[in-house]
Amino acid sequence: GVACEQLMGEKDALEAQLAELRDNLQQEGDAVRQQLADAQQEVAGKTSAHDAVQQELTTSQEKVGSLETEMEAIRAELTEKTASCDALATQLAEHRDNLQQE
Repeated sequence: GVACEQLMGEKDALEAQLAELRDNLQQEGDAVRQQLADAQQEVAGKTSAHDAVQQELTTSQEKVGSLETEMEAIRAELTEKTASCDALATQLAEHRDNLQQE
């Protein structure tokens, strides 16, 4: 009778508490999942920014490499021109000597 009704009342109260706890847990779980999603998005953003910087660095290194190659070619050309200038100077000196001897 009375004891049974009291137990039923307590059971209802406990079930209500359980339902409330379940809701709270659900909300906390959702919040944690949202934080995780945000963190993953942030990491993805940082990763893509890092990739962009890496790409830029690679491009810069390639540019430096091609500039160095270009400089080498110019240097070689200069050396060649200097050599032909020296040869011309030598020829001129010889002509001058010949002219002076005549």
